[in-house]
Amino acid sequence: MNINFGKNGIPILNDLALDENIPLPQQIELLKEDMLQVEFPLNYVLDVSWRPSFQVDGKFHIVIIKDSNWDEPLFLATANKICELIDKIHLAIESIP
Repeated sequence: MNINFGKNGIPILNDLALDENIPLPQQIELLKEDMLQVEFPLNYVLDVSWRPSFQVDGKFHIVIIKDSNWDEPLFLATANKICELIDKIHLAIESIP
């Protein structure tokens, strides 16, 4: 997957190797907790995970956190499809001031 992180985002973990043309159940081995983490200036982080890991009935979780405060995300969304995931990632990035 090719995603523009904009706003000077630097991927520190990028295991988003999903293929939009293959149904998610056929890519179950790629659906895990730690999929993507991108650092932005001023201590913002975008995090993408699939929960529960390796379970077909899970979903993507997309969060923006600041200053490592995982208890109070500034942005929180979920997605069930890859196209929806990409849209939510862009919305998350737009939410960073």
